[in-house]
Amino acid sequence: MYLRGILWVLILVLLNSSFEYEPSHQWSNKQMFPPHFIPENALHPQRSVVRRKIVLYHNFFRTKVRPTAANMLLMTWHAGAARQAQAYAEKCMFLTHNDVRENNVPHLGTCGQNLFVAAQKTPWFFAIKTWFLEYRNFTYGDPRYNLKHIGHYTQMVWATSHKVGCGVAHCKGGPWGQFYNYVCHYCPGGNYHSITHYPYKIGQPCAECPDHCLSGTLCTNSCSKMDFYSNCADLVSITQDVCRQGVCNATCNCAEDRIHRNYPWR
Repeated sequence: MYLRGILWVLILVLLNSSFEYEPSHQWSNKQMFPPHFIPENALHPQRSVVRRKIVLYHNFFRTKVRPTAANMLLMTWHAGAARQAQAYAEKCMFLTHNDVRENNVPHLGTCGQNLFVAAQKTPWFFAIKTWFLEYRNFTYGDPRYNLKHIGHYTQMVWATSHKVGCGVAHCKGGPWGQFYNYVCHYCPGGNYHSITHYPYKIGQPCAECPDHCLSGTLCTNSCSKMDFYSNCADLVSITQDVCRQGVCNATCNCAEDRIHRNYPWR
């Protein structure tokens, strides 16, 4: 199974459980990384070094969007999202969506989910880069998109998704007899149905956060809460009941200079 000449088969699926989408499938028959050279523990996010790399890779690719983003938030690790991602990876459900309710984390609501499945051990960088490479199928602002072809990319670069947590499991079964199941959760989730072609606001990097900018590329002024309605600013101006009801937590509790709107192009 681990012979040098083995063919690698890779499948990817976007699972953003909050919104409507379809699974996507991409295949590669190139052996990119001899699996016996990759230690098992080099994949597991339980190790701090692996967590740091996963976050680093995501932030690196978030700075590479074209056109550039004015409001791209810095991603950081979320332990709760990671626990959920790991638990789902260990279920070894081959290319199967999980229940929407399984992706909820306190204060941030429902998280998006990307899946990567490989026949052999594959570095996280390759999985994350493969999601990002869907940019080749993406045109900013063009509603004629096929979510199966861009969904991994748009969730990765959704400006207001600022928390990430991932898991991986070595599974038995599937079409190859075994597979490695990679799962990442993004909070708050992106890929809003019918507006996925606006994952961020166009502009010079950090134009929306001039006083909260890291290395001239990523905004650090995220909000630890989220609004469940897109018109919370209007609702709060009418009644404070929405604050007591907990449906406009970001608008009610976060400072005005925090980036938290669920519709990041506004």
